[in-house]
Amino acid sequence: MRNKMFHLFCPSLLIGICLFSPLSPSLAKEPVKDLIETKHPSFKSFLLTCPWEGRVVCQKFLELKAPTESRILAIHVTDETPVRKGQLLFSLGGPLIDKRLHALQIQVSLLEKRVAYAQRDVFLKQKGIRQHLIKSSDFLTAEETLLSLQSLLNQTRLKLAILQSELEIRAPMGGYFTKRRCHIGQDVWAGDPLAEIVSLKSLRIVATLFPPQGTRLKGCKALIHTSAGRDIAASVATVLPRHTRKGAAL
Repeated sequence: MRNKMFHLFCPSLLIGICLFSPLSPSLAKEPVKDLIETKHPSFKSFLLTCPWEGRVVCQKFLELKAPTESRILAIHVTDETPVRKGQLLFSLGGPLIDKRLHALQIQVSLLEKRVAYAQRDVFLKQKGIRQHLIKSSDFLTAEETLLSLQSLLNQTRLKLAILQSELEIRAPMGGYFTKRRCHIGQDVWAGDPLAEIVSLKSLRIVATLFPPQGTRLKGCKALIHTSAGRDIAASVATVLPRHTRKGAAL
C-alpha cells in the first residue's frame, strides 16, 4: 500500500495527517518490496481564521466641542479615519463671527491711534518738565493714561487673537476621528459636541470566540471591521482565564 504523509502548520496547531489510497490493479501484480515508497515530510503554513464578537472599550478619548457660537464652514477630515496631533479638523465662521471680528479689529485700530497720541503727550509733558513749563503731576497723569490705554490695547488684541484661533479646531492628540455630530453649514453654540478622538493605543476589545481545542490565542493577529467599511489591524494581548457557559473563550 502506498503511504503519503504531510503536516498542516498554522500559528496555533500542528496536525499530522496520513492519507491512504487503494491499490490500482497494475500495482497489485508487482512484488511487495516495490509497493512502499518513502518520502520526506513537508511543512506548509495555513491561515486559520476564527470569527468573534466583541465590545470595544476605550480608556482614553477626547470630546471636541465648539469653542464659541459659530457656523461650521468646513470639515477637513473623513469620518472614522486616523488623525495626527495638530491636524486641522474644523473651520468655523459665519455672520456672527464676522461681526465680532470686525468690531474687535476696529477697537484695535482706534486704541492704537489713542496710544500713539498718549505717547506723544507723555513726550511733550516730559519735555515741559525739563523746561519748567508744567507741573510734575500733569506728567504723571499723562503716563497713567498711556499705561491704561496700552493695557486696554493688549487686552483687545488678545481677544482678537483668541477668537481667530477658535475658528480653527485642531486635533489635541493623535487618534481615531469618530462620532461626528455636526455637518457643514450647521450653526453651533459654545460647548456643543462636534466629534470625538479616540486614542488607538488605549483601545481594547473584550471578544468572545470558539477556537479549536488547544489553540494558542495570545499574540495572534485580529482584524476589526468598522461601521465605515474600513478594517483595523490588531492583536490578541491577553487571554482571560474564563469561559462562557457555551464554552466560548474570552
